[in-house]
This record gives sequence, structure tokens and C-alpha cells, in this order.
Amino acid sequence: MEVHPYPPASQGEASLLAQAENWSPSEVEEKASFLLETARTALVTSGSSHEVKLDCIRWMADRLLGFVPVFELEDTLLYPLLGAVLEYLEEVLSMLVETTEENRVHLLSLVCTLVEHTERVVRHCMDQECGVGEVPSLPRVLPKILITTFTYLGRGEIIATTDLLKAELANCFSKSRNLMALFLGLVEEKKIRTVLEDELDILVSLCSELVSFHQVVIPLDFKLTCMVWRVYVKLTSTHKTRLVDKLDLTLATEVISSELCGQLAKFRQMLENSKDEGIGKLKTEILDPE
Repeated sequence: MEVHPYPPASQGEASLLAQAENWSPSEVEEKASFLLETARTALVTSGSSHEVKLDCIRWMADRLLGFVPVFELEDTLLYPLLGAVLEYLEEVLSMLVETTEENRVHLLSLVCTLVEHTERVVRHCMDQECGVGEVPSLPRVLPKILITTFTYLGRGEIIATTDLLKAELANCFSKSRNLMALFLGLVEEKKIRTVLEDELDILVSLCSELVSFHQVVIPLDFKLTCMVWRVYVKLTSTHKTRLVDKLDLTLATEVISSELCGQLAKFRQMLENSKDEGIGKLKTEILDPE
């Protein structure tokens, strides 16, 4: 039998953060580096409970973010925090369909909380004088957070079976939409130095993720989908020379063409199923013009 003479590290870290709740702002600032390391360690420790991880995410996003120099943001905060948010969201969202209605309310509220913490981090990064090379976890991990969230929100008819759940789901979508819009604004604003291979790789991956958004976002919000494509077009137009050999630029055209064909097929089917004489006449005019 394996014996653990000491309690898991996350217990001590959680205790320390609990004590720090009563510290003055000056005390928190003085010990910010230590608190950050404590929270970061708990996030990457496999034995940490969900409650401990959520508390660490809250501390890092709400109380410690402002004490991190821009050149330390990536390793000290963004990489561990966004990775933990993605992992947490995947676990929470995967339970939505199978659990009880009462638990769904709690889980959707938890999703909103995670999205809110993430939004604070993104807003902070927007205010910093840095390019994507200094904060690579934003363009690498945030699209995965958003795609994961929107994918499950797209199953709203299965998840939201009561008025309360519908309200929670709508609130969750609203916050996720705000995060998406904020992220797109950040992508447009931040400088991408494609002469650097690592930043070029980030751009290639980001453009691929933007194309992937179409399938999960268009059933939910057409305007948001258009915003995604606008950013994609801007990025690929600005950096076309560097992207032409790295990115399949025809994929976006194929996705849009497929969508248009699908919508036209649905429209035709709708016309054929209609019993209204006016619609039937319109169908004849469209399909068999003189």
C-alpha cells in the first residue's frame, strides 16, 4: 500500500489563499509573487480539487493579475490559468446533458463564472503594450475555450428544459459572446510579427481556428459569425505573403460555399413543403423563370 506521510500540496495552498482573503491590499501586493506561485502550483497539481482550482483561478484573475509584469504574464499567469479554465470547462460542460435539471443550473452558473474570469484576463492583456508573441496562450488557448463553450451551448434544446435553465443558458451565451467579441478585438489590435517563426505559427493556427468557429457559431449568432470572418479576412489579407505557403486559403471559401449550398437546399425544401399558394407561386418563379 502506498503511504502519503504529508497531505496533498493543494490543501496547504488552499489554506494560504483562504488566509489571504483577509489581508489588506498592501499585504496582497507585498506577497503577490508568493501568492501567484501558490495558485499556479495548485492549478497544475493533479490532486487539486475543483473547488481549490476555481479559487486559484479567481485569485489570479481578480486579485493578482495587476501585479504581474507584462514580460511575465505568459509563464506566470496566462499559460496555467487558461489551461486550467479549458480543462475545467470541458469537465463541466460534458456533464450538462446527463445530469439533473437542478445540477444544470449550478453548472451553467459555473461556466459563466469561468467565462467572466477569462474576460478579465483578456481585458487586462488588451491594455498592455505587447504583441501576441508575449502572450501566446491567448491566441492558442482562448479559441479552444470558446469553441468548447459554443459547441455545448448549441445543444440548448437538450440542456434547457425549464424556464430557469433557459434563462441561465441565455446568460451563459451572452457572456460567451462578449468574450468572443473581446477576443476578436484583441486579435485585430495586437501586433503580429510574422518575420518571427513562432509568431507566424501562432497566426497560422489562429486563422485555422477562426475558420473552425463557423460551424459552431453560425447556428447561434449570424452577426457574431460575420465578425469572425471579418477578422479572418483582415488577418489573411494583411499577412497573405507570409501565409500563402503555410495556410490553405481555399478552405475558407469551401466552408462559405458549403454553407450557402446548405442554406439554399433548406430554402428549396421549405418552399416545396409549403402549402401556401403565394409561396408556391414564388417557388415556380424561382425554379422555372421565364
